[in-house]
Amino acid sequence: MFWNGFAGKTAAECGPCPAVRALGRRRAARAVVAHQSAGDAGHTRVVQSSPSLIAVRYTFLFLLLAVPLWGQDLDVAPAKPVGPPNIESALWELAAPSAAKLTRAADGSDVVVILVPAAGVAATIDTTALAALGVKILAQSRSLMRVSVPAASLRVVSELPSVAFVRRPHRPHAQQTISEGVALIRALENHATGAKGQGVKVAIIDGGFKGADNLPEDMPVRRWFRDYTYTGIYAGTDAHGTACAEIVHDVAPEAELYLYKVADIVDLENAKDRCIQNGVAVVNYSATWVNEGFGDGRGLICDIVNDAADNGILWVNAVGNYAQKHYMGFWHDSDDDNRHNFAAGDDAVNFVAEIGDAIRVTLTWDDWPITTTDYDLYLYYQDAFGNIEEVSRSTDVQGKGGAPVEFIEYFAGRAGTYGISVVRVGEAEPKDLRVWSWHHDIEYPVPTSSLGIPSDAHGALSVGAIHRDQWDLGTVASYSSRGPTADGRIKPDLVAPSGVTTASYGMDRLFGGTSAATPHVAGAAALLKSANPSLSRDDLWQALVEATVDLGAPGKDDSTGYGKLVLSVPAPQIADVSPRRVQYGQITTIVGQGFGDTKGTGKVVFFADKEPSDSDYLAWSDVQIQVRVPTGVRTGTVQVITGGGSDSAQVVVTSPYIEAITNHTRTNARARTDDLIQIDGDNFGLSRNTSSVWIDSVAVSSFETWSDETIRFRAPLNAPSGDVTVVTAEGTSNAVRLEIASPYLAQLLPSQVQAGEHLTLIGGNFGSERGAGYVLFNPNVQAEADDYAVWSNGVIVVRVPSEARSGGVRVFTADGVTGAAQVEIGSEWIEPLPSSGIFGYSPPDLTRHPKSVKFGFEGSNRAVLLLYSTKETSDGEVVIFFNEQQYATVPESEDWTIRYLVLDATQLRSGQNVIEFRNIINQGRSASFVNWQLKDVVLWKPFSAKLATGTRLLSKLPDGLGDPFPTPFNAEVTIPFALAEAGSVRISVYNLMGQQVRVLADGWLAAGAHRVRWDGRTAAGVEAASGVYWAVLQAGDAVQTAKLALIR
Repeated sequence: MFWNGFAGKTAAECGPCPAVRALGRRRAARAVVAHQSAGDAGHTRVVQSSPSLIAVRYTFLFLLLAVPLWGQDLDVAPAKPVGPPNIESALWELAAPSAAKLTRAADGSDVVVILVPAAGVAATIDTTALAALGVKILAQSRSLMRVSVPAASLRVVSELPSVAFVRRPHRPHAQQTISEGVALIRALENHATGAKGQGVKVAIIDGGFKGADNLPEDMPVRRWFRDYTYTGIYAGTDAHGTACAEIVHDVAPEAELYLYKVADIVDLENAKDRCIQNGVAVVNYSATWVNEGFGDGRGLICDIVNDAADNGILWVNAVGNYAQKHYMGFWHDSDDDNRHNFAAGDDAVNFVAEIGDAIRVTLTWDDWPITTTDYDLYLYYQDAFGNIEEVSRSTDVQGKGGAPVEFIEYFAGRAGTYGISVVRVGEAEPKDLRVWSWHHDIEYPVPTSSLGIPSDAHGALSVGAIHRDQWDLGTVASYSSRGPTADGRIKPDLVAPSGVTTASYGMDRLFGGTSAATPHVAGAAALLKSANPSLSRDDLWQALVEATVDLGAPGKDDSTGYGKLVLSVPAPQIADVSPRRVQYGQITTIVGQGFGDTKGTGKVVFFADKEPSDSDYLAWSDVQIQVRVPTGVRTGTVQVITGGGSDSAQVVVTSPYIEAITNHTRTNARARTDDLIQIDGDNFGLSRNTSSVWIDSVAVSSFETWSDETIRFRAPLNAPSGDVTVVTAEGTSNAVRLEIASPYLAQLLPSQVQAGEHLTLIGGNFGSERGAGYVLFNPNVQAEADDYAVWSNGVIVVRVPSEARSGGVRVFTADGVTGAAQVEIGSEWIEPLPSSGIFGYSPPDLTRHPKSVKFGFEGSNRAVLLLYSTKETSDGEVVIFFNEQQYATVPESEDWTIRYLVLDATQLRSGQNVIEFRNIINQGRSASFVNWQLKDVVLWKPFSAKLATGTRLLSKLPDGLGDPFPTPFNAEVTIPFALAEAGSVRISVYNLMGQQVRVLADGWLAAGAHRVRWDGRTAAGVEAASGVYWAVLQAGDAVQTAKLALIR
């Protein structure tokens, strides 16, 4: 309750006689009595003190001390001000020739007003007479005209026969309380089904689109716009429309957006007509009006919406944020002072405002569209002492026929309590009254029927709000307007999320109110129509209603309508899985429906919650999923899970599976060589046959038992800690780690060394210090303590004893012994190379300044290409000998230089051939060697047409690589091949220099016949030159080749 009671006139008018009552429940402060007219724009004009004012002041003080400060009423209502009946009272002062002009056109000379036509159609207004009076037509819709009028002509314009009324431009109220809502309404799951709003036109009609041109990630690249305000589509400070468009785009990312900037009803009606012309299917209007009807679906704004609906447009409208800002009640005046009683003995309804707040108050009564019943609206301010003053009023003349509405716009010059009072003029007929405080919660709110216009229109789908934090609970926002309409229809129709994050307002400011809820529904409508373009406007309405989840008592209600919007998503249905017997790494196809056009948040889950990685999904459509079976899956169900639900089918996994590993020799300690290890699991096979067990890269050789569910073996020599896997004909198992304490030896560097030189041993578990450990050379020669240069857990550097010979090298520690790694000890060596194909040898950079390096290879009936790299050689210093005959000299090179040499077929032997790189300068020296280095020695030899020795995968198909066709080729060649069993396959194309040109296939293939094609281009997409090429098939240990002839 606001008022304790005060005189209806100003203090200066009242004098000392009337008993002025103070307002209750307010802070005490210095008393000031002042008068404020509507034109004072919120600034206080202090009235000079007089005896009468002093009397009033003492009366205030007395009553503050003597009576309760609540439950009082105002006294006499003020007299009706006199003014032109066809002009809004706020414009009366402007109609006077010398008046200050508050509302100006852009050029600052005229007053901007709305002309209401007498015949109801703007085209009937006498434009010739307007031009004669200096009136400029700014905009015109079917029903209204916006003009700029010289202040001196206001009265004359209002008296034109074709003009019924002159008023200020009414503005809509953007419904924002200052997107997570996309997920809450399940739009993402609909995206996965392919519904993204494509082909659907959505118009956002709003008052501001600031920044919409600077949000490339949050707005569609292509969008259409029209600025009916002529202020610039992206100009201004209002991003309200931008945020609405952003949410529509989030929900329906492929919908076509039309941004229409409007300011008043003229613009709104024109924007509606444009929507009809452009074939817009959905309109988002997150704004409401409170001065254009009584909430019964009648009035010009509702007519605009209904016309859009009649033309097939789904108009989605915010219901408003007035639940705590709206008052409704039948005229009641218990004390006959011509003031409405908002509560017993209370003639005003109060609210609290801060300095600078915009105060906008609307009064309307149930006598639309034309009334002869006259009510006026007053705004008062009360100071801390209870003194009150009138600060604004609206006193339009309705007695001779006018719209039943009064409107006050005032900017608070002081913080504190303000009060609203409704005054009946003369013997006006009692009516149902409504008071709307646009921005401030009031003392006596009536949430019932607080719907903003045009959410009451028959053609509007009205949207209320639930804050996203309350979405699961379904608690409607306290501010969200409630129904029913004044003619008894249930509104809103549904509720949607609010309080969401947008780029338009930034991460630190939520976009709230029913403004934010509405575009979620508009976007959802676009999704539904894109999924089914044949849906009509009425079909869309029904589909949205059917997509709601009922809240509260069963059925539609005046708080949440049919309920909260949760879009339905079809549940996946699995029809078949092929193959149903699968191995790890094998691709299986799941066939059915309702999977979604894209994976989105969908997933496939195998038995025991085993999920494939993102790279395991090869294809995903609404009816088919191709997925690679991940390692570790076991026989059981496979599920497809989407936002719409899940479905499952059975698969049989034949790959071996390790469930646990147990050390039966020692517990709670790392395993050592020869410990008895047990593997438990399944699918190992009833007997070992060709199956194997690996620890990292070391094969187990000693088995105690082997069954389908249990394997027992002895930990092998030289095995590092690592993953244990079981390999059978059905594939490789999952990996389970086994920690091993025994030392292991992985590599010797270099593999050829002379006595007295250092040898590097690389491996693990050597220990951080040597302790009792040692290195043993062949034949049982142990290095001395001072021979060790480095001893660490993974590296040992030791000098080779003079008694050591070529053979095995082992490391002994307290935890065991490594396996033997081979080393050659001597003054010269021949490095053997295989007999066919591309083979290479890359020793480390040589820093021993060797006298010579030799390589051996088997003979051939064709020439051989030799490639190598040298560094730090001078001319004639290094000579190449081929089978003991000087063949070539290595040119000078300071840095690494790649060179090649053709070894003539006539000089090749049928047995072993030897290539020697001999440093002539170093031959006669035992010290002070000159520097030179060699690496990357490669032989390119013609490939054998036969299977390589030791072939496993191709052994059952001796013709594994077929004849390419056509040959020669120009545009494309087909290379057929066959696999006896499934396995990893790589097919590459090489040129005669041994350079890889293109990889045609690299992956796991099933057994059987296959083919690949080469389009004659390199890996970089460049056309390869004409010439001879080799197709090389590598399958496991097998290598086969076929010649290709390319002719341009």
